[in-house]
Amino acid sequence: MAEKEKTTILERLAEDGFPIEVITEAIDRRYTKYIAELILSSEKIVARAGLPWEYKTLQEMGEEDFVFHSSTFWAFTYDSSSKKPNVDGWHKGAVKEIADCVWRNLIYEEDGLQLYLKNPDGIYRQAQAGDNSYDFVHQLAADDGLDTLTYYAPPTWWTDLYIGHANYEAYDLVFSSCPSTNDPRYPWFKKEKAAIVHRETAIRCSMPVESTPMREPLVTVSNMVPESGKPAERVGNGLLMTLALEVQKRFWGDNFNPDDRTTWTPQDVIWEWIQERQPVISDANVKAIEKVACPVERKK
Repeated sequence: MAEKEKTTILERLAEDGFPIEVITEAIDRRYTKYIAELILSSEKIVARAGLPWEYKTLQEMGEEDFVFHSSTFWAFTYDSSSKKPNVDGWHKGAVKEIADCVWRNLIYEEDGLQLYLKNPDGIYRQAQAGDNSYDFVHQLAADDGLDTLTYYAPPTWWTDLYIGHANYEAYDLVFSSCPSTNDPRYPWFKKEKAAIVHRETAIRCSMPVESTPMREPLVTVSNMVPESGKPAERVGNGLLMTLALEVQKRFWGDNFNPDDRTTWTPQDVIWEWIQERQPVISDANVKAIEKVACPVERKK
């Protein structure tokens, strides 16, 4: 059975009987302009959400969440027997709802979701204490202001702070529930979960460990010598990833600039360092590890 296509907040409001002309008229009023334009732009938000992305502002993330997932509860008044369109106060509930959609991305920071800032040179970096918008948001959280304040226009911190796609996907994968075995995404989900376990194991282990090989390993690593100097008869991909992570930390750290080739460590230097760390490693495995760790395309 084909998955049901997602509806937008505009479509759900219309389906529930809310007069859309009320929202259209609200564009001309200062305190309802933003939320009215957002609802009426639902199709544009859907199109934007379908485009590839690397970073999105908290505002963009919140708007997409609002358009795709918000209920219409805030647009109606209720009594014991019926519900009626709240034509005079709908916007108060709507702006509270979009604020909730934005701050939802903030409460998961302790679980690994990261916030980013965009430098004047266009480079993104992880936000940290001392950054104005980051400090302001944390102060709001400490004062219980994140989920109580409402905004009739997007505040500055909504556009100053970003979510990174790579981190967002990793977070979503770790914390999401496993889909049904009948779901076409199930094989991909299982494979990605296994990859996370292997990578985390490699990070945590100071010594090589036996690991169950992934179905499609990048390379098979065998006959390597661990730091103890004792040969290992069989070592899985854990050591491969450990070496790749060490290479990244040593040669592609803070002094590396992807736009300045003079900061790129030559391949032969990295190859020599890997061979010193693991004297019996094959040339093919040395090159494979360097390639896995390298964050740039050297041939360009």
